[in-house]
Amino acid sequence: MDSENQKRVLIVAPSAYTLSGLATWLDYLEPGLTARGWDVTIGLLEGSEFHRPEAYLERHPHRQSVAIPCSTATPTGRVRALEKCLTDLKPDIAVAVNCPDLSYAVNRWRLRHSHPVRMVTTIHGFQPDLFDDLITSEAIVDAVVCTNRLTVRMTELLTSHEGERIFYAPYGVELTRSVPDLGWRDRDRLRLAYSGRLEEWQKRTSDLAEIANQLAIQSVPFELRVAGSGPDEQAFLDQLSPQATAQTQMLGFLKPEDLREKIYEHADVVVIPSLWETGPIVAWEAIAAGALVLSANFWGSQREGALLDGETALMFEIGDTETALRQLIDVWREPQIGEAIRRRAYAMVEARYSIPVSIDGWDRTMRSILEKSAKAPVSLEVPTRHKSRLDDLFGAEIGETLRSLFGRPTSAGGPGSEWPHSYSAKPLDDDSFWGKIAEQEQAAEAARV
Repeated sequence: MDSENQKRVLIVAPSAYTLSGLATWLDYLEPGLTARGWDVTIGLLEGSEFHRPEAYLERHPHRQSVAIPCSTATPTGRVRALEKCLTDLKPDIAVAVNCPDLSYAVNRWRLRHSHPVRMVTTIHGFQPDLFDDLITSEAIVDAVVCTNRLTVRMTELLTSHEGERIFYAPYGVELTRSVPDLGWRDRDRLRLAYSGRLEEWQKRTSDLAEIANQLAIQSVPFELRVAGSGPDEQAFLDQLSPQATAQTQMLGFLKPEDLREKIYEHADVVVIPSLWETGPIVAWEAIAAGALVLSANFWGSQREGALLDGETALMFEIGDTETALRQLIDVWREPQIGEAIRRRAYAMVEARYSIPVSIDGWDRTMRSILEKSAKAPVSLEVPTRHKSRLDDLFGAEIGETLRSLFGRPTSAGGPGSEWPHSYSAKPLDDDSFWGKIAEQEQAAEAARV
């Protein structure tokens, strides 16, 4: 694109989560799209307590970013703040990253302006409430971009979006020029690593603890390095046996360059025991640095078809720590087992998940979205779970104006209250949703066999 025809992209994202893979993704996506001729701005959500753009930018600096402040934490206040940002920037494409308020802001903006804004929702997780929101906002959203083949399939199944409005654009990682010749440099112990949020439901950190405990029982000398933090960090530490604890190092949050040196380049094996993933970037980063991946057959892995047991990784069924343990012991006793897997995995990541490949995918996707006309505005109210007294007395719009004028912030219970990831109240353990997930993964596995 030349400067005269340069198109503007606004990517709106939370600022409360500096440890997430989404932050890593935006670190390369913004400069990558800029280099391909896009005028990219990262819009960072700001709240009165949890979402702090200045703190986010200290760890994840961006060439061009704006804060989108809302101190009242109300749906009307959030939509107003986003609408003001749209008015200031007049983007051609507005991309929501875990920000359902943006679609309602775009709809309101369309009612008042003639400049067409394509509304894009990105899907970065398997959660029933996220897809429920996608269904609710179908009339507004012009395109859905998924980072995993299973999220593409679930969007096709659960929404009425036409196929040409659903896109696949995966995450990417930095690669060296060739497969790192790590080998097994230190034969006195097996070096394991885990990188990510310490959380039980999705990440299944108790399985990681069990693997470490069983290695200790089997007298396999090992070292486990853990990078990251999360709500279940203490529970994870409590689950480790004294013997496993003595061989575990908790490194906390690491900068990307430190993560590569202290985790991926140091590790023989990176363990991913998750229930579901849409990448994960952790796997591609580990493989790019020369480590072997030991992973659960998490939901998202079968249809994606990248991590294959004995081909590009060592795989075990979700929760099957006995198989994971046996694979680690085999690799410890016969390290040559992992060498061919490591090299095939590197070639796979180079072809499918390098940063240039990822940026090319997002670039093509954005160009395709621009070719489609923006949807017309519709009559759709912003969802409101709980109205305040001001709203009851004067209505949401006047109530929000009074709150703003007189500095009456609404107390937020956490990052998701200031700027929610979804409006839907659909429970996380929705059996129908997870049944469809399991069905699609089983179908993909059967088709491969």
